[in-house]
Amino acid sequence: MKNIVSARRMREIENYNFNALKKSSREIMFKAGEQAAQYIFSKYSPASALCVCGSGNNGGDGFVCAGELSKIGCETRVFFIGDVNELKEDARFFYEQIKHLITQVPSFCDVVVDAIFGIGLNRNIGGAQLEGVRLIEELKGRGAKVISIDIPSGVHADSGRIMKRAVEADDTVTFLAPKLGHILAEGALNSGRLEIVSAGLEFPEGVEERDQLIELSDLKDYLPRRSPAGHKGNFGSVGVVGGLRGMEGAALLSAYAALKSGAGRTLIFAHEQAHFYERRPPELMCSYYERLEECLKSMEEMDAVVFGPGAGRNDYDRLETVLSADTPAVLDADALYILSEIGEGALIYRNAPVIITPHLGEGARLLGCSVAELRGSQADCADELASRYKCVVALKGASTVISDGENRYMYSGLNHGMATAGSGDVLSGIIAAFLAQGDALEAAVAGVLAHGAAGREAAQKASKRAMTAGEIIYGLETAFLKAEGE
Repeated sequence: MKNIVSARRMREIENYNFNALKKSSREIMFKAGEQAAQYIFSKYSPASALCVCGSGNNGGDGFVCAGELSKIGCETRVFFIGDVNELKEDARFFYEQIKHLITQVPSFCDVVVDAIFGIGLNRNIGGAQLEGVRLIEELKGRGAKVISIDIPSGVHADSGRIMKRAVEADDTVTFLAPKLGHILAEGALNSGRLEIVSAGLEFPEGVEERDQLIELSDLKDYLPRRSPAGHKGNFGSVGVVGGLRGMEGAALLSAYAALKSGAGRTLIFAHEQAHFYERRPPELMCSYYERLEECLKSMEEMDAVVFGPGAGRNDYDRLETVLSADTPAVLDADALYILSEIGEGALIYRNAPVIITPHLGEGARLLGCSVAELRGSQADCADELASRYKCVVALKGASTVISDGENRYMYSGLNHGMATAGSGDVLSGIIAAFLAQGDALEAAVAGVLAHGAAGREAAQKASKRAMTAGEIIYGLETAFLKAEGE
Protein backbone atom coordinates (compact mmCIF):
# COMPACT_ATOMS: atom_id res chain seq x y z
CA MET A 1 0.00 0.00 0.00
CA LYS A 2 1.35 3.42 -0.94
CA ASN A 3 0.38 6.99 -0.16
CA ILE A 4 -1.27 8.96 -2.98
CA VAL A 5 -1.18 12.76 -2.95
CA SER A 6 -2.91 15.60 -4.74
CA ALA A 7 -0.95 18.38 -6.45
CA ARG A 8 -1.78 20.73 -3.57
CA ARG A 9 -0.65 18.20 -0.98
CA MET A 10 2.58 17.60 -2.89
CA ARG A 11 3.35 21.32 -2.78
CA GLU A 12 2.72 21.30 0.99
CA ILE A 13 5.15 18.40 1.39
CA GLU A 14 7.76 20.17 -0.71
CA ASN A 15 7.41 23.31 1.43
CA TYR A 16 7.75 21.18 4.57
CA ASN A 17 11.03 19.83 3.21
CA PHE A 18 12.25 23.31 2.27
CA ASN A 19 11.15 25.12 5.42
CA ALA A 20 11.12 22.59 8.26
CA LEU A 21 13.87 20.25 7.06
CA LYS A 22 15.91 23.07 5.50
CA LYS A 23 16.47 21.20 2.26
CA SER A 24 17.58 23.18 -0.76
CA SER A 25 15.10 23.38 -3.65
CA ARG A 26 18.06 23.18 -6.02
CA GLU A 27 19.25 20.01 -4.33
CA ILE A 28 15.78 18.49 -4.65
CA MET A 29 15.62 19.40 -8.35
CA PHE A 30 19.03 17.85 -8.93
CA LYS A 31 18.11 14.62 -7.18
CA ALA A 32 14.84 14.42 -9.11
CA GLY A 33 16.57 14.69 -12.46
CA GLU A 34 19.45 12.46 -11.38
CA GLN A 35 17.18 9.66 -10.19
CA ALA A 36 15.11 9.91 -13.37
CA ALA A 37 18.29 9.52 -15.44
CA GLN A 38 19.42 6.56 -13.33
CA TYR A 39 16.09 4.82 -13.86
CA ILE A 40 16.14 5.45 -17.61
CA PHE A 41 19.67 4.14 -18.01
CA SER A 42 19.13 1.09 -15.79
CA LYS A 43 16.02 0.04 -17.70
CA TYR A 44 16.80 1.00 -21.29
CA SER A 45 20.59 1.65 -21.55
CA PRO A 46 19.90 4.08 -24.41
CA ALA A 47 22.60 5.06 -26.87
CA SER A 48 20.73 8.30 -27.62
CA ALA A 49 18.11 10.45 -25.87
CA LEU A 50 16.10 13.61 -26.48
CA CYS A 51 14.83 15.58 -23.49
CA VAL A 52 11.85 17.78 -24.39
CA CYS A 53 11.77 20.45 -21.69
CA GLY A 54 9.38 23.25 -20.78
CA SER A 55 10.19 26.41 -18.87
CA GLY A 56 8.82 25.38 -15.46
CA ASN A 57 10.32 23.29 -12.68
CA ASN A 58 9.49 20.13 -14.61
CA GLY A 59 11.72 21.44 -17.34
CA GLY A 60 14.43 22.00 -14.71
CA ASP A 61 14.18 18.32 -13.76
CA GLY A 62 14.54 17.54 -17.46
CA PHE A 63 17.68 19.67 -17.78
CA VAL A 64 19.30 17.73 -14.93
CA CYS A 65 18.19 14.42 -16.43
CA ALA A 66 19.75 15.38 -19.78
CA GLY A 67 23.02 16.35 -18.16
CA GLU A 68 23.21 13.13 -16.16
CA LEU A 69 22.39 10.94 -19.18
CA SER A 70 25.12 12.73 -21.12
CA LYS A 71 27.63 12.08 -18.31
CA ILE A 72 26.80 8.38 -18.37
CA GLY A 73 27.71 8.23 -22.05
CA CYS A 74 24.31 8.52 -23.72
CA GLU A 75 24.29 10.87 -26.72
CA THR A 76 21.77 13.40 -25.40
CA ARG A 77 20.09 16.45 -26.88
CA VAL A 78 17.64 18.91 -25.34
CA PHE A 79 14.70 20.41 -27.22
CA PHE A 80 13.68 23.45 -25.18
CA ILE A 81 10.11 24.71 -25.46
CA GLY A 82 9.70 28.10 -23.88
CA ASP A 83 11.38 31.38 -23.11
CA VAL A 84 14.69 31.43 -21.25
CA ASN A 85 13.54 34.59 -19.49
CA GLU A 86 10.67 32.63 -17.90
CA LEU A 87 12.98 30.15 -16.20
CA LYS A 88 13.07 30.41 -12.41
CA GLU A 89 16.34 30.47 -10.53
CA ASP A 90 16.87 26.72 -10.07
CA ALA A 91 15.77 25.76 -13.57
CA ARG A 92 17.92 28.52 -15.07
CA PHE A 93 20.94 27.27 -13.10
CA PHE A 94 20.66 23.81 -14.64
CA TYR A 95 19.78 25.24 -18.06
CA GLU A 96 23.12 27.04 -18.11
CA GLN A 97 24.87 23.73 -17.46
CA ILE A 98 23.29 21.94 -20.44
CA LYS A 99 23.07 24.78 -23.01
CA HIS A 100 25.58 22.96 -25.20
CA LEU A 101 23.11 20.05 -25.53
CA ILE A 102 20.27 22.16 -26.95
CA THR A 103 19.14 21.43 -30.49
CA GLN A 104 16.63 23.18 -32.73
CA VAL A 105 16.29 20.16 -35.01
CA PRO A 106 15.24 17.13 -32.97
CA SER A 107 16.00 13.78 -34.56
CA PHE A 108 15.14 10.17 -33.83
CA CYS A 109 16.59 8.67 -30.65
CA ASP A 110 16.22 5.59 -28.48
CA VAL A 111 14.55 7.41 -25.59
CA VAL A 112 12.47 10.59 -25.33
CA VAL A 113 12.20 12.29 -21.95
CA ASP A 114 9.00 14.28 -21.45
CA ALA A 115 9.61 17.27 -19.14
CA ILE A 116 7.20 19.83 -20.60
CA PHE A 117 4.59 20.09 -17.82
CA GLY A 118 4.55 18.80 -14.26
CA ILE A 119 1.75 18.60 -11.71
CA GLY A 120 0.86 22.31 -11.90
CA LEU A 121 -1.02 22.11 -15.21
CA ASN A 122 -4.59 23.43 -14.87
CA ARG A 123 -5.50 24.48 -18.43
CA ASN A 124 -5.69 22.96 -21.87
CA ILE A 125 -2.31 22.89 -23.52
CA GLY A 126 -1.65 24.74 -26.75
CA GLY A 127 1.00 26.55 -28.76
CA ALA A 128 4.58 25.33 -28.59
CA GLN A 129 3.78 22.94 -25.73
CA LEU A 130 1.15 21.21 -27.86
CA GLU A 131 3.68 20.89 -30.66
CA GLY A 132 6.09 19.38 -28.15
CA VAL A 133 3.56 16.71 -27.23
CA ARG A 134 3.02 15.99 -30.93
CA LEU A 135 6.78 15.68 -31.45
CA ILE A 136 6.96 13.12 -28.65
CA GLU A 137 4.04 11.22 -30.21
CA GLU A 138 5.83 11.18 -33.57
CA LEU A 139 9.06 9.82 -32.10
CA LYS A 140 7.15 7.22 -30.10
CA GLY A 141 5.44 6.13 -33.31
CA ARG A 142 8.88 5.57 -34.82
CA GLY A 143 9.88 3.28 -31.97
CA ALA A 144 11.35 5.53 -29.27
CA LYS A 145 10.57 4.78 -25.64
CA VAL A 146 8.92 7.67 -23.81
CA ILE A 147 9.62 8.42 -20.16
CA SER A 148 7.69 11.22 -18.47
CA ILE A 149 9.13 13.06 -15.49
CA ASP A 150 6.63 13.33 -12.61
CA ILE A 151 3.48 13.06 -14.76
CA PRO A 152 2.82 12.81 -18.50
CA SER A 153 2.52 16.32 -19.93
CA GLY A 154 -1.13 17.12 -20.57
CA VAL A 155 -2.52 14.92 -17.77
CA HIS A 156 -4.28 16.77 -14.94
CA ALA A 157 -2.51 15.81 -11.71
CA ASP A 158 -5.68 15.51 -9.61
CA SER A 159 -8.30 14.08 -11.96
CA GLY A 160 -6.29 12.18 -14.58
CA ARG A 161 -8.18 14.05 -17.31
CA ILE A 162 -6.48 14.87 -20.59
CA MET A 163 -6.07 18.62 -20.98
CA LYS A 164 -6.73 18.61 -24.74
CA ARG A 165 -3.80 16.32 -25.55
CA ALA A 166 -1.29 14.37 -23.48
CA VAL A 167 1.87 12.34 -23.74
CA GLU A 168 1.39 8.56 -23.68
CA ALA A 169 4.38 7.42 -21.64
CA ASP A 170 5.91 3.97 -21.48
CA ASP A 171 7.18 4.87 -18.02
CA THR A 172 6.65 7.73 -15.59
CA VAL A 173 9.21 8.57 -12.93
CA THR A 174 7.40 10.40 -10.16
CA PHE A 175 8.61 11.80 -6.87
CA LEU A 176 7.88 10.53 -3.35
CA ALA A 177 4.33 9.28 -4.09
CA PRO A 178 1.88 8.65 -6.92
CA LYS A 179 -0.40 11.54 -7.73
CA LEU A 180 -4.16 11.14 -8.09
CA GLY A 181 -3.78 11.73 -11.82
CA HIS A 182 -1.55 8.68 -12.19
CA ILE A 183 -4.36 6.46 -10.93
CA LEU A 184 -7.59 8.01 -12.21
CA ALA A 185 -9.28 8.29 -15.62
CA GLU A 186 -7.02 8.49 -18.68
CA GLY A 187 -4.01 9.27 -16.51
CA ALA A 188 -3.82 5.63 -15.47
CA LEU A 189 -3.33 4.66 -19.11
CA ASN A 190 -1.04 7.51 -20.13
CA SER A 191 1.34 7.04 -17.20
CA GLY A 192 2.52 3.60 -18.29
CA ARG A 193 4.71 1.88 -15.72
CA LEU A 194 4.99 4.05 -12.63
CA GLU A 195 8.39 4.33 -10.93
CA ILE A 196 8.49 6.16 -7.60
CA VAL A 197 11.75 7.77 -6.46
CA SER A 198 12.31 9.97 -3.44
CA ALA A 199 14.08 12.98 -5.05
CA GLY A 200 15.38 13.53 -1.52
CA LEU A 201 11.88 14.39 -0.23
CA GLU A 202 10.32 13.08 2.98
CA PHE A 203 6.77 12.86 4.32
CA PRO A 204 6.06 14.80 7.52
CA GLU A 205 6.44 12.50 10.52
CA GLY A 206 3.30 11.25 12.21
CA VAL A 207 0.97 12.41 9.44
CA GLU A 208 -1.16 9.81 7.67
CA GLU A 209 -2.06 10.55 4.08
CA ARG A 210 -5.73 10.05 3.37
CA ASP A 211 -5.50 8.44 -0.07
CA GLN A 212 -3.94 5.00 -0.37
CA LEU A 213 -2.96 3.04 -3.47
CA ILE A 214 -3.76 -0.64 -2.97
CA GLU A 215 -2.03 -3.29 -5.05
CA LEU A 216 -2.52 -7.01 -5.50
CA SER A 217 0.35 -7.67 -3.11
CA ASP A 218 -1.82 -6.11 -0.38
CA LEU A 219 -4.56 -8.73 -0.69
CA LYS A 220 -3.13 -10.97 2.04
CA ASP A 221 -3.40 -8.13 4.56
CA TYR A 222 -7.13 -7.66 3.97
CA LEU A 223 -8.38 -11.24 3.75
CA PRO A 224 -10.48 -12.26 6.78
CA ARG A 225 -8.54 -14.49 9.16
CA ARG A 226 -9.60 -18.14 9.27
CA SER A 227 -8.96 -20.38 12.26
CA PRO A 228 -7.65 -23.86 11.40
CA ALA A 229 -10.25 -25.17 13.85
CA GLY A 230 -13.08 -23.12 12.33
CA HIS A 231 -16.35 -24.53 10.95
CA LYS A 232 -18.69 -23.19 8.29
CA GLY A 233 -20.61 -21.16 10.85
CA ASN A 234 -17.46 -19.16 11.56
CA PHE A 235 -16.99 -18.12 7.95
CA GLY A 236 -20.24 -16.32 7.33
CA SER A 237 -23.41 -16.98 5.38
CA VAL A 238 -24.37 -15.07 2.24
CA GLY A 239 -27.83 -14.77 0.72
CA VAL A 240 -28.26 -13.73 -2.92
CA VAL A 241 -31.66 -12.67 -4.22
CA GLY A 242 -32.23 -14.43 -7.54
CA GLY A 243 -32.53 -12.68 -10.87
CA LEU A 244 -35.55 -12.34 -13.14
CA ARG A 245 -36.31 -14.84 -15.88
CA GLY A 246 -33.57 -14.69 -18.48
CA MET A 247 -31.12 -13.07 -16.05
CA GLU A 248 -30.87 -15.81 -13.45
CA GLY A 249 -27.22 -16.36 -14.28
CA ALA A 250 -26.23 -13.00 -12.76
CA ALA A 251 -27.34 -14.06 -9.28
CA LEU A 252 -25.80 -17.50 -9.78
CA LEU A 253 -22.42 -15.95 -10.59
CA SER A 254 -22.65 -13.75 -7.52
CA ALA A 255 -23.59 -16.65 -5.24
CA TYR A 256 -20.87 -18.96 -6.54
CA ALA A 257 -18.26 -16.20 -6.27
CA ALA A 258 -19.25 -15.73 -2.61
CA LEU A 259 -18.82 -19.44 -1.96
CA LYS A 260 -15.43 -19.54 -3.72
CA SER A 261 -14.35 -16.52 -1.66
CA GLY A 262 -14.69 -18.44 1.57
CA ALA A 263 -18.28 -17.94 2.71
CA GLY A 264 -19.28 -20.86 4.94
CA ARG A 265 -22.55 -21.26 3.06
CA THR A 266 -24.40 -19.46 0.29
CA LEU A 267 -28.14 -19.43 -0.31
CA ILE A 268 -30.05 -18.19 -3.35
CA PHE A 269 -33.50 -16.75 -2.70
CA ALA A 270 -35.39 -17.70 -5.86
CA HIS A 271 -38.93 -17.30 -7.08
CA GLU A 272 -40.78 -20.61 -7.01
CA GLN A 273 -41.11 -20.57 -10.81
CA ALA A 274 -37.39 -20.00 -11.36
CA HIS A 275 -36.55 -23.54 -12.48
CA PHE A 276 -33.20 -22.32 -13.78
CA TYR A 277 -31.71 -22.73 -10.30
CA GLU A 278 -32.44 -26.44 -10.24
CA ARG A 279 -29.28 -26.72 -12.38
CA ARG A 280 -27.15 -24.80 -9.88
CA PRO A 281 -23.86 -26.18 -8.52
CA PRO A 282 -24.67 -28.65 -5.72
CA GLU A 283 -22.76 -26.60 -3.12
CA LEU A 284 -25.26 -23.75 -3.46
CA MET A 285 -28.52 -23.94 -1.52
CA CYS A 286 -31.78 -22.45 -2.76
CA SER A 287 -34.83 -21.16 -0.91
CA TYR A 288 -37.95 -20.72 -3.08
CA TYR A 289 -40.66 -18.14 -2.45
CA GLU A 290 -43.83 -16.74 -3.95
CA ARG A 291 -43.21 -13.32 -2.43
CA LEU A 292 -39.77 -12.31 -1.14
CA GLU A 293 -41.28 -11.12 2.15
CA GLU A 294 -41.65 -14.82 3.03
CA CYS A 295 -37.85 -15.00 3.23
CA LEU A 296 -37.39 -11.98 5.49
CA LYS A 297 -36.64 -14.07 8.59
CA SER A 298 -34.12 -16.22 6.66
CA MET A 299 -32.54 -13.07 5.25
CA GLU A 300 -32.10 -11.64 8.72
CA GLU A 301 -30.31 -14.84 9.75
CA MET A 302 -27.73 -14.29 7.00
CA ASP A 303 -24.47 -12.47 7.69
CA ALA A 304 -24.69 -10.63 4.35
CA VAL A 305 -27.12 -10.36 1.46
CA VAL A 306 -26.66 -9.37 -2.20
CA PHE A 307 -29.36 -7.72 -4.28
CA GLY A 308 -29.19 -6.33 -7.78
CA PRO A 309 -27.60 -8.82 -10.20
CA GLY A 310 -30.30 -9.64 -12.75
CA ALA A 311 -32.99 -8.15 -10.48
CA GLY A 312 -34.76 -5.95 -13.05
CA ARG A 313 -35.16 -2.20 -12.86
CA ASN A 314 -38.77 -2.14 -11.67
CA ASP A 315 -38.47 -4.39 -8.64
CA TYR A 316 -38.93 -1.71 -5.98
CA ASP A 317 -40.72 -4.06 -3.57
CA ARG A 318 -37.91 -6.60 -3.42
CA LEU A 319 -35.33 -3.88 -2.72
CA GLU A 320 -37.54 -2.56 0.07
CA THR A 321 -37.72 -6.08 1.55
CA VAL A 322 -33.94 -6.52 1.38
CA LEU A 323 -33.36 -3.16 3.06
CA SER A 324 -35.91 -3.90 5.77
CA ALA A 325 -33.80 -6.85 6.92
CA ASP A 326 -31.23 -5.84 9.51
CA THR A 327 -28.49 -7.58 7.53
CA PRO A 328 -25.34 -6.12 5.95
CA ALA A 329 -26.03 -5.71 2.23
CA VAL A 330 -24.22 -5.39 -1.07
CA LEU A 331 -26.21 -3.52 -3.71
CA ASP A 332 -25.18 -3.70 -7.36
CA ALA A 333 -26.52 -3.42 -10.90
CA ASP A 334 -30.32 -3.03 -11.06
CA ALA A 335 -30.55 -2.31 -7.34
CA LEU A 336 -28.56 0.86 -8.01
CA TYR A 337 -30.94 1.94 -10.75
CA ILE A 338 -33.86 1.55 -8.34
CA LEU A 339 -31.91 3.33 -5.60
CA SER A 340 -31.32 6.30 -7.91
CA GLU A 341 -35.08 6.52 -8.44
CA ILE A 342 -36.12 6.35 -4.78
CA GLY A 343 -33.19 8.39 -3.42
CA GLU A 344 -30.78 8.23 -0.52
CA GLY A 345 -33.58 8.19 2.06
CA ALA A 346 -33.85 4.44 1.53
CA LEU A 347 -30.51 3.90 3.28
CA ILE A 348 -30.22 6.72 5.81
CA TYR A 349 -31.96 4.95 8.70
CA ARG A 350 -30.47 1.49 8.27
CA ASN A 351 -28.33 0.19 11.12
CA ALA A 352 -26.63 -2.57 9.14
CA PRO A 353 -23.88 -1.50 6.74
CA VAL A 354 -24.41 -1.22 3.00
CA ILE A 355 -21.80 -1.47 0.24
CA ILE A 356 -22.67 -0.24 -3.25
CA THR A 357 -20.59 -1.09 -6.33
CA PRO A 358 -21.57 1.28 -9.16
CA HIS A 359 -19.74 1.67 -12.43
CA LEU A 360 -19.34 5.23 -13.71
CA GLY A 361 -22.74 5.29 -15.42
CA GLU A 362 -24.55 4.03 -12.33
CA GLY A 363 -22.58 6.42 -10.14
CA ALA A 364 -23.54 9.35 -12.33
CA ARG A 365 -27.21 8.39 -12.12
CA LEU A 366 -27.01 8.12 -8.32
CA LEU A 367 -25.49 11.61 -8.11
CA GLY A 368 -27.60 13.21 -10.84
CA CYS A 369 -24.60 14.25 -12.94
CA SER A 370 -23.12 13.28 -16.30
CA VAL A 371 -20.64 10.45 -16.75
CA ALA A 372 -18.11 12.99 -18.05
CA GLU A 373 -18.47 15.05 -14.87
CA LEU A 374 -18.04 11.99 -12.69
CA ARG A 375 -15.04 10.72 -14.66
CA GLY A 376 -13.40 14.11 -14.21
CA SER A 377 -13.69 13.93 -10.43
CA GLN A 378 -14.01 10.22 -9.63
CA ALA A 379 -12.36 10.37 -6.23
CA ASP A 380 -14.51 13.26 -4.98
CA CYS A 381 -17.63 11.65 -6.42
CA ALA A 382 -16.89 8.43 -4.52
CA ASP A 383 -16.79 10.51 -1.34
CA GLU A 384 -20.05 12.22 -2.26
CA LEU A 385 -21.76 8.86 -2.89
CA ALA A 386 -20.55 7.50 0.44
CA SER A 387 -21.70 10.62 2.28
CA ARG A 388 -25.04 11.02 0.56
CA TYR A 389 -26.08 7.35 0.75
CA LYS A 390 -24.44 6.60 4.13
CA CYS A 391 -22.58 3.60 2.76
CA VAL A 392 -19.25 2.24 1.58
CA VAL A 393 -18.82 2.69 -2.16
CA ALA A 394 -16.58 0.96 -4.67
CA LEU A 395 -16.82 3.25 -7.71
CA LYS A 396 -15.64 1.21 -10.69
CA GLY A 397 -13.85 2.50 -13.78
CA ALA A 398 -10.50 1.88 -15.41
CA SER A 399 -9.46 2.37 -11.79
CA THR A 400 -11.65 1.75 -8.74
CA VAL A 401 -12.10 4.22 -5.88
CA ILE A 402 -13.29 2.85 -2.52
CA SER A 403 -14.58 5.32 0.04
CA ASP A 404 -16.56 5.44 3.26
CA GLY A 405 -16.55 9.24 3.20
CA GLU A 406 -13.46 9.47 5.42
CA ASN A 407 -10.98 6.90 4.14
CA ARG A 408 -10.20 6.41 0.47
CA TYR A 409 -8.44 3.60 -1.39
CA MET A 410 -7.65 3.33 -5.07
CA TYR A 411 -6.88 0.33 -7.25
CA SER A 412 -5.62 0.52 -10.81
CA GLY A 413 -5.68 -2.93 -12.40
CA LEU A 414 -6.07 -1.94 -16.08
CA ASN A 415 -7.30 -5.36 -17.18
CA HIS A 416 -9.70 -4.88 -20.09
CA GLY A 417 -10.63 -8.55 -19.84
CA MET A 418 -12.68 -7.64 -16.75
CA ALA A 419 -15.05 -5.74 -19.04
CA THR A 420 -17.17 -8.81 -19.65
CA ALA A 421 -20.77 -9.71 -18.79
CA GLY A 422 -21.10 -10.90 -15.22
CA SER A 423 -17.80 -9.51 -13.96
CA GLY A 424 -19.58 -7.03 -11.69
CA ASP A 425 -21.87 -9.79 -10.38
CA VAL A 426 -18.77 -11.77 -9.41
CA LEU A 427 -17.39 -8.73 -7.56
CA SER A 428 -20.59 -8.31 -5.56
CA GLY A 429 -20.41 -11.93 -4.42
CA ILE A 430 -16.76 -11.70 -3.44
CA ILE A 431 -17.38 -8.54 -1.41
CA ALA A 432 -20.41 -10.14 0.26
CA ALA A 433 -18.32 -13.13 1.37
CA PHE A 434 -15.88 -10.80 3.12
CA LEU A 435 -18.66 -8.57 4.46
CA ALA A 436 -20.20 -11.66 6.08
CA GLN A 437 -16.97 -12.04 8.07
CA GLY A 438 -16.03 -8.49 9.02
CA ASP A 439 -15.85 -4.74 8.49
CA ALA A 440 -17.58 -3.19 5.46
CA LEU A 441 -14.70 -0.96 4.32
CA GLU A 442 -12.16 -3.77 4.62
CA ALA A 443 -14.57 -6.11 2.82
CA ALA A 444 -14.80 -3.69 -0.10
CA VAL A 445 -11.01 -3.32 -0.26
CA ALA A 446 -10.41 -7.07 -0.04
CA GLY A 447 -13.15 -7.73 -2.59
CA VAL A 448 -11.74 -5.32 -5.16
CA LEU A 449 -8.25 -6.78 -4.71
CA ALA A 450 -9.42 -10.41 -4.87
CA HIS A 451 -11.47 -9.63 -7.97
CA GLY A 452 -8.45 -7.98 -9.58
CA ALA A 453 -6.14 -10.86 -8.65
CA ALA A 454 -8.61 -13.44 -9.96
CA GLY A 455 -8.95 -11.45 -13.17
CA ARG A 456 -5.20 -11.50 -13.61
CA GLU A 457 -5.19 -15.29 -13.24
CA ALA A 458 -8.09 -15.65 -15.68
CA ALA A 459 -6.31 -13.48 -18.23
CA GLN A 460 -3.15 -15.56 -17.98
CA LYS A 461 -5.13 -18.73 -18.56
CA ALA A 462 -7.72 -17.66 -21.12
CA SER A 463 -6.36 -14.28 -22.40
CA LYS A 464 -7.89 -10.89 -21.68
CA ARG A 465 -9.82 -11.07 -24.92
CA ALA A 466 -11.44 -14.45 -24.25
CA MET A 467 -11.85 -14.56 -20.46
CA THR A 468 -15.35 -14.78 -18.97
CA ALA A 469 -16.91 -14.05 -15.59
CA GLY A 470 -16.90 -17.76 -14.76
CA GLU A 471 -13.16 -17.88 -15.37
CA ILE A 472 -12.71 -14.97 -12.96
CA ILE A 473 -14.41 -17.09 -10.29
CA TYR A 474 -12.04 -19.98 -10.91
CA GLY A 475 -9.15 -17.53 -10.94
CA LEU A 476 -9.88 -16.97 -7.25
CA GLU A 477 -8.34 -20.36 -6.47
CA THR A 478 -4.85 -19.43 -7.67
CA ALA A 479 -5.22 -15.84 -6.45
CA PHE A 480 -5.85 -17.00 -2.88
CA LEU A 481 -3.10 -19.61 -3.04
CA LYS A 482 -0.61 -16.90 -4.02
CA ALA A 483 -1.89 -14.36 -1.51
CA GLU A 484 -1.77 -16.76 1.41
CA GLY A 485 1.50 -18.43 0.38
CA GLU A 486 0.03 -21.92 0.16
